Amino acid sequence: MNRAYRYPATLRVLGLFGSLLAGSILLGSVLAEVEAADPIDFVLHLLGAVVSAAILWLGLEFGARRITHTAEGIRARLIGERLIAWSDLHEVRDGLLGTWIVLPKHGLPIVIWPFLEDFGTLVESVEAGWTERLS
Repeated sequence: MNRAYRYPATLRVLGLFGSLLAGSILLGSVLAEVEAADPIDFVLHLLGAVVSAAILWLGLEFGARRITHTAEGIRARLIGERLIAWSDLHEVRDGLLGTWIVLPKHGLPIVIWPFLEDFGTLVESVEAGWTERLS
């Protein structure tokens, strides 16, 4: 019953490289802001920090995310591993850009991108497990 889902290896490598690069840019932007005197510099560094933070998050998401469907619920690992039990699952919905959002009753949601290997199989198995819980 336990089955692990990950992003393809190419996407994992690119994601981790992007995280490393974005982290460097983010750090450089923060350090450069210390010396910035103009409001335009502040806006540009703020924009660089926001974009770098988004790239950092996406890189970690694609590089390290693993979803495991178990009899107890959904295990998700990004940096740490956590379990969303079927009884703690509040809602599963479609998100922007084809994402799939798993919302627990308590805690942060899990965003699953459609690039995941066997994405359709995961969606079907989670919907079956969640529907089973509602019955």
